[in-house]
Amino acid sequence: MHISIALANSGDVQLVAKLAAKHGRLTFCYEAGPTGYGLDRVKTNRRDAVELAKLLRAGELTAVGVPDEGHEAMRDLSHARQAAKRTSKASASRSPR
Repeated sequence: MHISIALANSGDVQLVAKLAAKHGRLTFCYEAGPTGYGLDRVKTNRRDAVELAKLLRAGELTAVGVPDEGHEAMRDLSHARQAAKRTSKASASRSPR
């Protein structure tokens, strides 16, 4: 799976260009967190980064399609609607008849 990402700053672009010139094809992975797929947090824990690299090399990671902001918004809306339906149903079952 090939995904294009927007790099955060020119330093990232320079680093990727330097690595690609030296090694050719590059493969990246990252761990999506509880806030979704956004690259808002860089994995700085060396142990976790090494573990991710080992899993990637061993083929143990699953490639996923990263949803765009529109799909994320629809998913959030769907989850909110389901939660509202559960709350409404629970409320109705508690009210006296």
